Amino acid sequence: MHERVPDISKVKEIHIMPYSHHDFAWTYSRQWHIRRYIQCFSELLDVMNENETFTWTIDNVFHSLLPFLEHCPERTEELKRRVKEGRIAIANGGASLVRPTYVGEETYVRNMVAGKRFFQSLFGTDDIDFFLNADVGCGHSQLPQILRLGGHRYYRFQRPEEALDIKKVPRQFVWEGLDGSRILVSRGTYGGFVEAKYVNGDYEGDWERIKEQFSREELREKVDELLAADIVWLNYGCDDCRPMRNLYDEPLQLPAFVEEWNRREETKLLFSTPKAYFEKLEKSPLPVWQGVLDPVELSYNAPLRGGHSMWRMRQELDRQIVKAESLAVLASSTGTAYPYEALAELWGKLFEIAGHAIEYVFREDFEDLYATAVSAKLTANALIKRLCGEIAAKLPAADGIQHAVFNSLGWVRKEIVQLHIANPSGLDGFELVDGQGRRIPYQIVDICESERYVGYRYTAVDVTAEIEVPALGCAVITAVSDGTVLAERVKAEFIDLLAKRTASILGGMVEGDGEPESGSGLRTIVDNGVLEVVFDRGKIAKIRVSASDHKLYEEGLDDTSGIGCLKFVQTDREISWLSSWAAVNEQAMKPVKWELAENGPLRWIYRVSGTVGGSTFTQDIVLLKGERAIGFDLQLDSAGEEGYFAVDFPADPDTPLHADIPYGVEERNLTDENYASSPESSVNYNGFERGWEGQFYAKSWASYRHAGKPAAIVSGNCSIYYRHDRSNDVVSLVLNRSMPLAGKVERWFNRTHPSIEGKGVTNYRYYLNLPERDGEYADMAKYAKEKAVPVETAVKYNAESAHRLPSELSLMQIDAGNVVVTACYKEEDKILLRFYEAGGFGSAVTVTPGFRFGGARIVDLLGNEAEASAVTVDVDNRRITVNVKPWQMVTLQFDVIE
Repeated sequence: MHERVPDISKVKEIHIMPYSHHDFAWTYSRQWHIRRYIQCFSELLDVMNENETFTWTIDNVFHSLLPFLEHCPERTEELKRRVKEGRIAIANGGASLVRPTYVGEETYVRNMVAGKRFFQSLFGTDDIDFFLNADVGCGHSQLPQILRLGGHRYYRFQRPEEALDIKKVPRQFVWEGLDGSRILVSRGTYGGFVEAKYVNGDYEGDWERIKEQFSREELREKVDELLAADIVWLNYGCDDCRPMRNLYDEPLQLPAFVEEWNRREETKLLFSTPKAYFEKLEKSPLPVWQGVLDPVELSYNAPLRGGHSMWRMRQELDRQIVKAESLAVLASSTGTAYPYEALAELWGKLFEIAGHAIEYVFREDFEDLYATAVSAKLTANALIKRLCGEIAAKLPAADGIQHAVFNSLGWVRKEIVQLHIANPSGLDGFELVDGQGRRIPYQIVDICESERYVGYRYTAVDVTAEIEVPALGCAVITAVSDGTVLAERVKAEFIDLLAKRTASILGGMVEGDGEPESGSGLRTIVDNGVLEVVFDRGKIAKIRVSASDHKLYEEGLDDTSGIGCLKFVQTDREISWLSSWAAVNEQAMKPVKWELAENGPLRWIYRVSGTVGGSTFTQDIVLLKGERAIGFDLQLDSAGEEGYFAVDFPADPDTPLHADIPYGVEERNLTDENYASSPESSVNYNGFERGWEGQFYAKSWASYRHAGKPAAIVSGNCSIYYRHDRSNDVVSLVLNRSMPLAGKVERWFNRTHPSIEGKGVTNYRYYLNLPERDGEYADMAKYAKEKAVPVETAVKYNAESAHRLPSELSLMQIDAGNVVVTACYKEEDKILLRFYEAGGFGSAVTVTPGFRFGGARIVDLLGNEAEASAVTVDVDNRRITVNVKPWQMVTLQFDVIE
């Protein structure tokens, strides 16, 4: 580490910010942390009784404040009094301390809002305009807009510290986000006076040495060429620190040191608060940083545990709760009571598991949290099923077997949907029709045969059907007898293919219906009307556009192991909790069996099983009618070896990269990023923050170019971590990191849950999307949401319905293709619709609600009215027009007329 004594002669003030960083649990048990936080708050109040200048900052609800309020209610009023005095500052870090890139976009917003509302309610203050991300990455370029919409003017973060130093990002600056929103930023470590024994030294006899030691230890990485103003933010405290003590619980005479310093030195030290610091900072002329700060994210946050992980649970819960909200609004439009309490409880459970260090908690605490997550997931699923069932029962009845199909997203969807068609009196030939009597194509994919009853052969069939569902709505589908013989269709679409599948399993492979190419051996060829895909021995051998001979991929022309091929990369075994990304050996997947499991005309499935390293896998490669994409549904049984699993996709040399972020898209220009430590840096964090060259992150998709055409890897339920290997021209999606506990020297780490080893079966879904043109960001965002949030179905059992509802329902229609709806929910009997401009160009957006309303307005994330001039409301014609700017987030609030 580069040692130097900084020149502080131009610094006027050093603002000491007493702060204790409260993870849910880190390196100790949750019980220890709760007791520690009670001790910390209690001692804080005691210190404030003795010292009138001492200050403090609180930044979250769930991790530490709630336990103190619950177990020490007798000191609540004292705490409130110190907040009212301004000595305890409220920095909204949210209900829980979450990572801005590693939770769902709505989770981040709701967590931020929930934290702020809790603080406002408890302390009776609206003056909370500072947001703190202490120990996580700085976030994405839509964060300035999100924070401003949440009522925040100031922002502080630390990571990635060394990488931003190397990029010459100022320590104080104005951050201009994707949409042009600006927020005042201070960056730097959340720790300070970590050891600081010099504080207790001999001031009279040894002051110059004490001064030099303080400057070198506390200011070295804060006062340099990147300091943009004449004031410095200096934290006092660190993880779980107690007031007036260092990290090791040794007493510090900090007030005496501050007093002595101010008596001797021109630069002043003061116990301060974020508000006091930023009010002075905003008077300084500061540089403006536009757009992306960190495209990489932190490499030590690798996706651990696979299917038994909190990151996966947070992802799934976010999607299920947001879906339940939309369906609840739809149900309320038919007379069902909106489940306010149930949804609020689900969000609370999600916030509980959203803390940024939770993957590393001890095994007993992990089990408790995982049980909370599983319970919430089951509750959310049950709520969704109940809402769908209640709506289905109110839809018009007709002769035949009826289902209702539900779309919780904000645009019309035409999708391949699987239905189970059952009849207790036996099934014969039928056709599927929608509410207008239009025929719906379907494909039989499975059967249930009668083994007991006489007179019929089939009790049920599973079909895939091509169904169109309205935006934020539902549609009725009816199976109507058509007088044909079901057995003939079953034989053609299912029995004959089943016989071929049996032969393929015995023989190793099966030839498709098309003729094999000359000299190519036995191959399977699938054409979904848009893409022709050739499979050979368990892998994709070629992809071409059906209507032309344009090849999008051909095996042998690309210097890779294949497209979408699974691999395991064995890495160095570390003895600490930090993973090494240094590759020791790379092992490609080895297909053992392959078969065509479904053969259209709506869905094709090419099924492959085999080994990868010491692990086994089964993978369905799926094509859907008319879709310019290939789906991969992987079941991976991991042996838990040291290393990581990823899937590779070949890319053009020097391909441009783009990735989606919450409510937007960013470029991934990795040539400007540094993945190694700099000898000139005063900190040495890149070793674990940027430990993997070529790493970058994406919320759900990453686009690149291959064969001169655009392509994108879309995650259905995978992590946010990708990698661009420039030396091999490959873009990879990282699936899971395995970390055996054997050999780890840290005793605390050996107490983490053993699922961190990554053993066992996990499902991963991802897609290769092949758009016709570059830059179709809104379409890509919608595609990714459709894959992550499938439609719901419900059986309609009742033969009569007293409700006069149409066969199709839609909460509202939005006429602009460049906007993406992210949420529809209710607060205080008002409907809120949130969307963002997703194409990078402004436009007028017309929203036509399917319900009666008395008024509408644009509000911020807290529900406060904003931008009245940007919206035109026509109540009589049920129409709202909003002029949106590029990448703008909009929340519309409707006064509903019941």
